[in-house]
Amino acid sequence: MLSRSGTIGGMNDAAPARRLLEYLRAWQTIPASATPASVRADANGDWWTPSVDAVRCLVGVEELVENLSDPEVAQSYALVRDEVRDVVLSTRWALTAFAHNNPGGQRTIDEKVIAVVASIVSNLEFRAQVLAAATETKALVEFLVSLRNELTSADLDEKTRGYLLVLVSHLEQALIEAQVRGTADVASSADQLIGALQRLYVQSDGDEAKKTSGVVKTLTRKISEFLNSPFVSAVIGGAVGSGIGQITTG
Repeated sequence: MLSRSGTIGGMNDAAPARRLLEYLRAWQTIPASATPASVRADANGDWWTPSVDAVRCLVGVEELVENLSDPEVAQSYALVRDEVRDVVLSTRWALTAFAHNNPGGQRTIDEKVIAVVASIVSNLEFRAQVLAAATETKALVEFLVSLRNELTSADLDEKTRGYLLVLVSHLEQALIEAQVRGTADVASSADQLIGALQRLYVQSDGDEAKKTSGVVKTLTRKISEFLNSPFVSAVIGGAVGSGIGQITTG
């Protein structure tokens, strides 16, 4: 369900943080007569690919922390940010330094720093898991999957179909990002999708109009239930209430 950069019900936006933590642990010590590059290298001796991925994870984590509505997490990361950057970017250790310059081995990052990062990862993963477990989230996700399938097979011109599917994708992505960015994007993305469906309703007649009206009403109800869920709000600090417009279809 909703598998893109991650999923609700599969993905979580904490994935880069988890990978970053794994890199920090793996690169915590440079053994005697080794180099940072040799420590990073995979079974094929490639140290570049893991290094690039670690930088991507670092950027992803810093974006998550910056957007997270939790000042304590931001403050915790600020305490260890420089040390984490030092390891990932290898700013204090030349990646390909001669091994004989490291005869006794070195520790690149303190265990206390790793403990702080591990705590942040746990916080992010908890948010993702709780949000995914919420009944309201599951109901909305399942409805969007169903709506996507219906739009794919519906008797629509390709331009209209493509536009509606893009709006569904935007709402899905807003749901994924809600754990760190809050619910504002969910509300605005839902408004756009509902507005487009309402215009489709006006252009329809008979059974198609009735079906579109039902879709709009169901989507509005599920969005409202999601945004007003105490369970969801407790985790992501989402504002109770939404900007979803009133449904005027018959």
